[in-house]
Order: sequence, then C-alpha cells, then structure tokens
Amino acid sequence: MTSSRNNQNQQPLPTPSLQAPGAGLPFLESLIVRYYYGGYVSKKTSVEQNFKMLCLFTSKILKSIEGLTSEQLERKILIPRISGIEDSSRFWSIAMTLEHLVIVGTNMKYIISELSHNRVPPLKVDISKVKPLGSKSSTEYGIEFKKKYENIELDLKKEIGTWNSKAKLYHPWIGRSTAQQWFWLMASHQGIHYHQIKQILKRL
Repeated sequence: MTSSRNNQNQQPLPTPSLQAPGAGLPFLESLIVRYYYGGYVSKKTSVEQNFKMLCLFTSKILKSIEGLTSEQLERKILIPRISGIEDSSRFWSIAMTLEHLVIVGTNMKYIISELSHNRVPPLKVDISKVKPLGSKSSTEYGIEFKKKYENIELDLKKEIGTWNSKAKLYHPWIGRSTAQQWFWLMASHQGIHYHQIKQILKRL
C-alpha cells in the first residue's frame, strides 16, 4: 500500500451529487448485464468456477483490509465509475462496502439455498434496500464480513439441495434466475466490490 494511507490529516470530501440508490446501471451496461451476463455467462459458468471466484475475491478482500485503522475503514471516497455498481455506490467507505457485502451475502445465500430445494422465496428483490446503513462500527463490519465468508464454501455446500433445480427468482438486473445463476451473481458481486475497495485504497 502507498504511504498516503498513513495520512490522518485529510479533510472529508464534500458529498457529491449522485443518482439515488436503486437507479440502476447505465442503459447500455444494463443491457449487456441482462442479456449477455445474465442470459448467457451466468448459465455457462460452472458451480466449481463460481466457488473458485467467490473464495478468491473473498481472500483478496480480507488481505486488502488487513491493518487498516478505523479512520481508513470509515473514510468515504469518491471513485470513478466501475462496471457493476450504481452511481450512488461510488461514494462509499470500505466499511460501507463490507456492510453491503454482508447484507447481500446473507440474502443471496438464503435465496440460493431455497431455489436449490425448488422453493421460490417470497421476496421482491429491491437494489435500494441492500445499501449500507452504518449502524455498527467499522471494526464490527470487518468481523462480520470475515465470519460470513471465511467458510462460505462449506456453508453453502451444507445447505444446497440440487444445483439443477429449475426454480427461479427475479433479479432486477439479470431477470428470472436459477440457484446456479444467483450463485454466479454472488461470486461476481464479490469481485466487483473487491475492485471497488481497490479503488478506495488508492485514494486513501
């Protein structure tokens, strides 16, 4: 990490004007996500590849936050647009990103498990409802993230019925999706926010 991480005297940035949570992705990107990634890639990526991707990015996130102070975890940084995140998510702290991953991981794990048992959970997925709330300390979010994901492969394998289940639940970005497609989304989501954390770290 660069020496700028140790600079504790930076002043907080003014809050930028961004789109509201739940506004979605830019139009062209949303089409690519829905029809290419949602309609093709999510179906063709194997369960084993998804496990590998999820565990890899989890490990990278845990390594990248080692040794960070509370101030560094809590400092909100405006980053450039990266693929896969809404405009409203560009001005987050690392702690906010970890909280978001815990919220989404909890929900997706439940959805994947239910669909794998051919049960459609009674949920309406709303992107605006999974944004960070900031109700706990940055240290707690780091602990929760590690607890949620450090044994995620074993935890999921214990709960899965069959990856071949045809049950589907609608996601606003990729449409009606099976357990395997939701698992691809979970793994990909982990990677997107790892890259977000990297962008934040560059600017601390």
